[in-house]
Amino acid sequence: MSNGCLDFVIGMTLVLLRKLAFLFMITMVGCLLAVWCCKINPEVEYQWYFGIWHGIFIIPNWVMSWMIKGNTLYQAPIHTTGYIIWWWICLVFHCLTAFGFTFGGRANN
Repeated sequence: MSNGCLDFVIGMTLVLLRKLAFLFMITMVGCLLAVWCCKINPEVEYQWYFGIWHGIFIIPNWVMSWMIKGNTLYQAPIHTTGYIIWWWICLVFHCLTAFGFTFGGRANN
């Protein structure tokens, strides 16, 4: 590889690592927010507006379900149809946003 090509690869690797580190920090902040504002109680029926919150915080709740075995849910077991619709809408939006931020580029002006 030429020196310019190697510099490009190293530069792009550093950019990707910075973006992934930022995404990791955002996920950790999201975990703290999820514990504080949208912990899921398995004995309560949730309505559509909780589907929005739980869909937005799906990634932090999912990460916490790996760390805290058995106590953390990422979707309410008892819910309405509106809940599941909004949960999926927010889940898709959240994932597309995270994917676009991590792997999307900026136009050079």
